[in-house]
Amino acid sequence: MAHARWPVFAPAALADGARAVSALPLRRGGRALGAIDLVRDHPGPLPADAVELGQALADSAAVGLARARSLRRKERIAAQWRATLDRRVLVQQASGILAERLKLPIEHAARLLTELAAADAIEPHRLAERFVADPSGSPIDSAALIRALERAVAARKNGL
Repeated sequence: MAHARWPVFAPAALADGARAVSALPLRRGGRALGAIDLVRDHPGPLPADAVELGQALADSAAVGLARARSLRRKERIAAQWRATLDRRVLVQQASGILAERLKLPIEHAARLLTELAAADAIEPHRLAERFVADPSGSPIDSAALIRALERAVAARKNGL
């Protein structure tokens, strides 16, 4: 029966001397995380003390797995926060460059950068990357810059 159920595992296990396999659940907080297999060189049921010891091992392994998953999740979230912060810093740097170059208040320059990015159909941090990398160059489409400047001047006159 084992050969039919596990056609690859059973012959390999038998060839290595296995005569019985017992599986114990890896559980954490009521969730099944997997199983731990106890392989023996003689057939028969697993003795109660071996079940108890094996389950203690499985429980310890489950704690380790849960902690590793939690750590990976925290690292992923931290990386997302770092990326978000890096994008914001780039946008702020580019806004500062624009504000200085065009003699605009920083909030107007930030709005201008956002409008220019929208006009080019890109995310503001992508435009900011190019702008910060070469602040003396012109990574901005000239027509879009003129339209955005006209809006910025109008907003400045209207006190926005």
